[in-house]
Amino acid sequence: MDSIRSLEKDQAQNLHYSSVVSISKKDVANIQEKLIEVLAEIKPIIRKSKEEDIYSLSMDFFSL
Repeated sequence: MDSIRSLEKDQAQNLHYSSVVSISKKDVANIQEKLIEVLAEIKPIIRKSKEEDIYSLSMDFFSL
């Protein structure tokens, strides 16, 4: 429900992205690798960050 409210506010600092895609099996591994790299890069930033605001960070990448 909070994500819906965030969409309704349409504030510049909020980022929303959802997509269903058709991709090759070869590219699945490449995309997974890049997503894992991004998570590895942001985890230390999150750990060191001051607790000023609460954000939701969700990531799903799976086969339908």
